[in-house]
Amino acid sequence: MRFVRLDLIRYGHFTDRTLAFGDGSADFHLIYGPNEAGKSTALRAVSGLLFGIHARTGDAFRHAMPDLRIGAVLQAADGTALELVRRKGNANTLRNGGGAAVDEQVLGRLLGGLSQEQFHNVYGLNHHLLVEGGRALVAGHGEVGASLFGAALGGAGLRVLLERLEAELTELYKARGSKAAINQSLALFRDARAAQQAAVIPPTRWEQAERDLGELMKRQAGVEEQRAQAQGRVTRLE
Repeated sequence: MRFVRLDLIRYGHFTDRTLAFGDGSADFHLIYGPNEAGKSTALRAVSGLLFGIHARTGDAFRHAMPDLRIGAVLQAADGTALELVRRKGNANTLRNGGGAAVDEQVLGRLLGGLSQEQFHNVYGLNHHLLVEGGRALVAGHGEVGASLFGAALGGAGLRVLLERLEAELTELYKARGSKAAINQSLALFRDARAAQQAAVIPPTRWEQAERDLGELMKRQAGVEEQRAQAQGRVTRLE
């Protein structure tokens, strides 16, 4: 499901404000603005449209509770579009573009069974929820942390995932082991480094070898000259 349009008809400080997202073909949209521009209000409006406006919403400071309205055009996976309007109320709060009541199951099918809690924890994240979820994960407990990432895993429990990762970690590395894959690689690396260091010639030895070679080449040249002189004497004597 994609949002083609979000209509902030009467919600928060918005009146007849529309956010258009094209034909629904784009996978990503960025909504930006300064502080207090209404970004968080728009996010609450999305939640209110999909799951109902909260009974004690704080977004009725400009418009009266019964007058709150949020609209949208939603596009299903098959490309069909549905225009909806959500009003503040206790029952039959979902309407179509013509004002007729719409069964909540219609919207539920578009959401694919996504619950309001899952929406907030996966698609409606804010800074506060991210911080709390991170702390819960670090501490190893807490429904916020579990639902934050568990819902995104298609229902797989976070604890099951962590246990599987721990098992994979044990196969890869053990602090005092020698058979795990990373331990074996580290041992090979240490052996290779030791062999490299043993094969390296220190700069001082290399420089001395260069000097020795130069001296030997000079001696060779002298011997070659002496040989040539001796050969000349042999030739004259013959």
